[in-house]
Amino acid sequence: MSRHLMSKLIPHDILQTYEPGLPSHFWSVVYRFAMRCHIRFHPAKFFYHFDKKEMKGKQVVLIADHSSRDNFYYVLGKYPFVDLNSVMGYSNFYDAHFLRIFTKIGVVPKSLYGPDFKAAKSIMNLLSQGASICLFPEGIQSTIGAMQPMNPATIQFLKQAGVPVVLCSSRGAYLAKPRAAKGYRKGKMEFHYSILFTPEELKEMDEEALYAKYLEAFYYNDFAWNEKEKNHYKSKDSLMKGFEKILFHCPVCGKDHELGFDGKSLVCSCGAHFDLDDTYALSSDHPLPFSRLDEWNDFQRDLVREKVKDPAFSFSYEADLYELVTTKVVDNSRDCRKCGRGKVTINHDGLTFDGLREEMPYHKHIPLMDIPCAPFMSGYANEVFYSGGYLRLVPTEKPNRVAEITMIVEELHRQIDPKWDRVSADAFERSPAHEREG
Repeated sequence: MSRHLMSKLIPHDILQTYEPGLPSHFWSVVYRFAMRCHIRFHPAKFFYHFDKKEMKGKQVVLIADHSSRDNFYYVLGKYPFVDLNSVMGYSNFYDAHFLRIFTKIGVVPKSLYGPDFKAAKSIMNLLSQGASICLFPEGIQSTIGAMQPMNPATIQFLKQAGVPVVLCSSRGAYLAKPRAAKGYRKGKMEFHYSILFTPEELKEMDEEALYAKYLEAFYYNDFAWNEKEKNHYKSKDSLMKGFEKILFHCPVCGKDHELGFDGKSLVCSCGAHFDLDDTYALSSDHPLPFSRLDEWNDFQRDLVREKVKDPAFSFSYEADLYELVTTKVVDNSRDCRKCGRGKVTINHDGLTFDGLREEMPYHKHIPLMDIPCAPFMSGYANEVFYSGGYLRLVPTEKPNRVAEITMIVEELHRQIDPKWDRVSADAFERSPAHEREG
């Protein structure tokens, strides 16, 4: 698609007419170079557990974890053996800088979480042409440095693709760039590339066996990893900064949303202090029922899971409504405009917004089956992906409960979707014996 033609179309029209093709080799090289330039300021170690000469030009499906928002740069920037068609959430296509190159390198836009038959058709068509595909099965960045649930259809897709599957697994990437913190923390990051499945394994093994092998190889937990490794991470600010947006339940007094960051520690209104050293080791002036931040997050999830089992459970809050800018190419990915305000209610029926949109009465109901997750953005908003649509909800009440809202939606959805319940249990409830060694 020419730049002149692109300027004549709005992003929505581009996505409607865009058919991803095999990537331009020239632009793929440019893209990888740009990614390597980006990551050189925050270097990582890369390990290739295969013969790199044999992988040159070989058709593969490359899958990777999403422990850090920037993993995409590392994973693609350091896999030069073949030009890849990546799969990304369609909302990324509204970025002016990304849109122009995405169409040149055949990036496949996909609706997150829900079935996207157009994207699936595009991917299978590309594979039939000899393309290599890159995807991140978790869909979103990890909340607390450990594995998120993967799309339940991932194994079925890999088996149908029938080409070698390469896994890129990271260590320490979340610790260097946590979900709710700004900037990097200087410290050890590793990325390991290995062959996860051969075509013969994909053909001969059933889906249960493939899933078991996938889970064992893919699972990660940066806090558990560094509890053993003792790597040091440096930052101008306390390493605890940002986690006040994720950790909302005080394990000392049992109250929710009483925690705040005082410039060094998390401090509860009850007087309890919580600190991290430069290895992310957790300490407190009170006895704790856990020893790591990821375990603290799991502790919160258990409480939310029990709370939403009540058939009468309902949670409401006031929020501003934002929507994607679809009528022009914007300068920032997922640029949104405020278009309304109202009351959000989340219960066993789903998520409902009642209020104003463009100053007119507006009602929007999204069934619970359509939203496995409502991920939070930098601790201030929740994103809602549904049937090809996208909303951003910014709570106007204090305290901001976006991390808890994410858990509420996830745990409600698990009760009605057995497939998501299984992958969620495998991600959120793994025993220490399954945590990656070294």
